[in-house]
Amino acid sequence: MRDYLQGEKMIRGFLLARLNLTPYFRGWSEQEQGGGFVDLYLAPFYFRYPDMRHAYLIELKYVKRSEDTPKRRTELMEAARSQLRRYAGDVRVREHLEPAHPHALVRLYSGWELVQREALDPAADAPDFA
Repeated sequence: MRDYLQGEKMIRGFLLARLNLTPYFRGWSEQEQGGGFVDLYLAPFYFRYPDMRHAYLIELKYVKRSEDTPKRRTELMEAARSQLRRYAGDVRVREHLEPAHPHALVRLYSGWELVQREALDPAADAPDFA
């Protein structure tokens, strides 16, 4: 039970609640994209802000403090990069976000601590992304 309360799901829920306080985006958790489920998906709120040009695909990774090693962090970061490349290449993402530029972000947590973060360029990482 303790792992559930302190795991990725709890962090995702907290971040989603916090990110939904902004009026600029509509946020979803576990939104289906590219054959998987992106942890956090922030789409522009075009109804209120028709000129918005930014959107976010956020992949969260979590490692228990007792299992946190440099090797495990490397594995989780590479898995997150791979997932984000696949999501950013999904035609449904491109169609839904136009004309916004998607930002792909990775966040790695060890327990509650954010230990690594990275921004990917979907245009560079997914060549078919227009």
